[in-house]
Amino acid sequence: MVAPERIEAVKRLYPLLYFACHRHHGRRDHLTERDLRILHHVGYGDPAFATGLARHLGVSRSTMSAALASLEAGGLVERTESPSRRKAIRLTEAGSEAIRSDDGLDGDSIAAVLDELDEDDQRRVVEGLELIARAIERRRA
Repeated sequence: MVAPERIEAVKRLYPLLYFACHRHHGRRDHLTERDLRILHHVGYGDPAFATGLARHLGVSRSTMSAALASLEAGGLVERTESPSRRKAIRLTEAGSEAIRSDDGLDGDSIAAVLDELDEDDQRRVVEGLELIARAIERRRA
């Protein structure tokens, strides 16, 4: 069992890192914030399905369907038949490039924060993030 103070520490510390290094998006090309949110959610984890995405992002199925149709027409996602006969949504190479160029984090800000630490502490930060990433992957499996 995880100690409550560790949960509170993560809740307190993670936003400090995120907001210190977060890039203000604005609009990129023709993509809206909603488009980018959808692409980011399609881009990670298991295959996405419209109903699950709509529920997760708090929009109606018809709104999600229209957004996905627009993203598909733009060549950013593709929908393919899955074994369950639902349409699985996957990023195309163009969709992957769109989220790579809009990862939400500013490299210069990350460098400035890490530059405040010595080499050993920088390494420990990366190792800690890798530990979290591995735990997330195990949980998904």
